[in-house]
Amino acid sequence: MRSRTNFRTYVLFGNLVLILLPVILIAVWSVIGYKTVIVRSVRRSNELVATAIAGRLDEFFARSRDAADRIAQLLSRPSLYPRDRLNEYLESILSSWSFFEDIEIIDSGGIIRWLAPFDKEFAGMSRAGDTVFESVLKSPGTYWSTTYMSLKNNEPALTFGRKSNGYVILCGL
Repeated sequence: MRSRTNFRTYVLFGNLVLILLPVILIAVWSVIGYKTVIVRSVRRSNELVATAIAGRLDEFFARSRDAADRIAQLLSRPSLYPRDRLNEYLESILSSWSFFEDIEIIDSGGIIRWLAPFDKEFAGMSRAGDTVFESVLKSPGTYWSTTYMSLKNNEPALTFGRKSNGYVILCGL
């Protein structure tokens, strides 16, 4: 009788193995395949998001440079726009492009000549010795600062600047 129980156990075990082994193998194969599909999908999604962000950043930096180029043109050709109304023009740039926090035009001696938003306390103030101002003076092209916390609105900010016709244009973003 003992051999019959063992035989039944072997047959039962064998049938279970024949049924469960393929199910387990299919489950493992499905999990591996699913994991591969998910990893590929997440990578592709990340690539698309990175591409979209890069495009927006390119647009952001291009618009910033375009605005600085327009200001530089005004400084290089004073006949284009009256100097006594330059603060108004800078104010219009601030209202047109919301990503600008402030704009300053500084002479080569470091004195702020025009700024937006206009503030009597800062007009005529010296920026000589200021890190960003000195870096722009030394830079052959457009200089971008490292990020910092803005004192005006307590948000991350960035300043870029360039030289034009004896002036330094600083734009806070």
